[in-house]
Amino acid sequence: MLEESRPSTKVSVSEVTVEVLDLNDEVPTFRQSYKGSVKENVPPGTPVLVHPSISAVDNDSGNNSVVHYSLGGSGSELFAISENGAVVFSPQEPHAVLDRERKEKYDLYVTATDLGNLSSSTYLTITVEDENDNAPVFQHGPLFVLLPETSKPGTKVIQVIAHDADAKGINSEIEYYITSGSKNDIRIDRIT
Repeated sequence: MLEESRPSTKVSVSEVTVEVLDLNDEVPTFRQSYKGSVKENVPPGTPVLVHPSISAVDNDSGNNSVVHYSLGGSGSELFAISENGAVVFSPQEPHAVLDRERKEKYDLYVTATDLGNLSSSTYLTITVEDENDNAPVFQHGPLFVLLPETSKPGTKVIQVIAHDADAKGINSEIEYYITSGSKNDIRIDRIT
């Protein structure tokens, strides 16, 4: 048997690198909604405590994954959000204040937008926490009472009523005291 001769094959190898370019096709997304809180009467620049921190994920790469945040909804002009998702009380009007007795909650939405204008939104609820900034107010003017001289000790003379505009809890609890004029002849119940 004769072997056939084959022509020798020459091979050349070259390495080729293929780079897949990222298209901006992923929408930045939030994994949850957020809740934050801030005390009333704080100065501008005060951070809103938001836990966990606001963050959107964009699965694109490079510049296509850069996300910018913005706030919307009624009251959003009182707050600002930074590129890292931090929220601060930053009113557009210099004399604006947070007053819990006027508005105790702001229902806003956060929008994350990437450089290709793809965006999504989630909710941010900011609760304004109460401070003891309101004095109790009597529900009546000065009172004049005629007390018969034959009244027995312990006789109820009158009941005074005051209300406090602060939130329910320790900031709105009221105690009553006689501050002058009784000479220990008249007593008042501290609570009622």
